[in-house]
Amino acid sequence: MTDSRDIERARDAWFEEFSEDWLRRGMLQLLPGGGPIDAMISGRVARVQRERFERFALDVYEELSTIDRDKVDWSFFSSADGVDWFMEAWRQAQRTSDEQKLAALRNAFVSGTTTRWSGSPTRDLIMRIVGDLSVAQVHVLRSVAEGQRPLQPGEAASVDDGPSIVVAQEDPPSPLPFLPISAVHEAVPQLTPAELEALAGELLRLGLLDSWWKGTIAGLDGRADRLTLTPFGRDVLDFIGRPG
Repeated sequence: MTDSRDIERARDAWFEEFSEDWLRRGMLQLLPGGGPIDAMISGRVARVQRERFERFALDVYEELSTIDRDKVDWSFFSSADGVDWFMEAWRQAQRTSDEQKLAALRNAFVSGTTTRWSGSPTRDLIMRIVGDLSVAQVHVLRSVAEGQRPLQPGEAASVDDGPSIVVAQEDPPSPLPFLPISAVHEAVPQLTPAELEALAGELLRLGLLDSWWKGTIAGLDGRADRLTLTPFGRDVLDFIGRPG
């Protein structure tokens, strides 16, 4: 288990970084005039944000207390960079009140302090992506990760539509596992087909998912009805999973 004294020192540094004066100055810069009403609104916002910050920090504190001490990079965790890493997680957390999203951001912060991720060049990139992902997109990503499987007997390995093209040798079908988008929709039935297409399209753009048809004529035409999780997509899911 993690030494609570190390976490308490870090928690104190987080609270020192987040001061009432700093928050009020930032909020007042966004408000015109600076009159009594503006001051009242800014004070209320500061109070709510302070409460949310305290809850986020304490939830992170509890999560860290469950981690094996040997998995944490204490030199990073206790440094100024470690404080900056926490404040980045908090900046992303300010943009949501969804409990699932907040849990993912807490896990992302904790993952970033581990020996596996503290020095990773993709750590900051993943945090920004996690901050931008919706809960529905994470559900889509997880449904592909948990449901993808190899090509099954009877499933088309190529596209026969269009004029016949003579080739010297036909490439073998992709060995990558995939999940048909129809099966993704069954896993997330709350989404309409149009919503699923939009969310999956963004995950493809981010490089978290890929089209199983990539590298084929169908892939050149943009066909993406078979989705496969990329290695980077796996990293993102590992990053926001509960560290153990």
